[in-house]
Amino acid sequence: MVVKTEDGQKLQNLARKGDYVQLVILYLVSIVQGGLVTGGISVSISSIEKAFHLSNFYVVLIFTFYNIFVGIVSIPLTYIAKNHKQIYISIGMFLICIGGIIFIMPVLMKSNQELNVTINSHLCIENKVHIQETEDPSQALYLSLMYVSFALIGIGAAPIFTIAIKYIFETFPEEKTPVFTSIFNMCQMFGSMIVFIFSKFILKIHIFPWQQHDQKITPEQETWVGAYWLTYLIGSMVMFVLMILNLIVTRFNARSRSK
Repeated sequence: MVVKTEDGQKLQNLARKGDYVQLVILYLVSIVQGGLVTGGISVSISSIEKAFHLSNFYVVLIFTFYNIFVGIVSIPLTYIAKNHKQIYISIGMFLICIGGIIFIMPVLMKSNQELNVTINSHLCIENKVHIQETEDPSQALYLSLMYVSFALIGIGAAPIFTIAIKYIFETFPEEKTPVFTSIFNMCQMFGSMIVFIFSKFILKIHIFPWQQHDQKITPEQETWVGAYWLTYLIGSMVMFVLMILNLIVTRFNARSRSK
């Protein structure tokens, strides 16, 4: 009987350690999410505009779709996700992965076409010529994919903004939760900062690194289009790994507490 009690106590201690492992995972998720959304869009706007010949208005709408779906999903989610919070968080992480992959699909589709980047002139006549030369019938498809991708990222981020915070308050001692939640919120800003720093190197890579491009065009020129999509590819891959780890730890904690 004593042995069983000692084994049960060990399992409970392991489960508590598992809670802290999941807290670290949530911090990393917050970093990636902040990097993909706030940081990623900020450093990608110019490249997206030049690569797909889009106006700033349509590109900024991508971030608007994200905010709309975060708001729409967050409200019902707080009532639905009473139990199995980590499962909901993992589903959110998966949706962010899918959204990130969809976001880079227009680049793969565009790589089959010739990249034609021209700088707008202030002369009305030259502007007309520019529009005719760069008009792309697939623009609507590219934009739709970007909007859908950030809608999915918004839906996936909703559990991180709501359920993750609730999980911290319900799992850890009351005196520690203010510090834990503050660190969690700071991680999003840290993620944006990481993207801002590394974007200097990422954007020096050509948008289609697998293709040969005009060597006369350098990253210092306005016609250069950097590989902004690498931020989303790396972020989605990291988020997928974190999702797998989160599910493994969730399963381990559930088994430890059931014994």
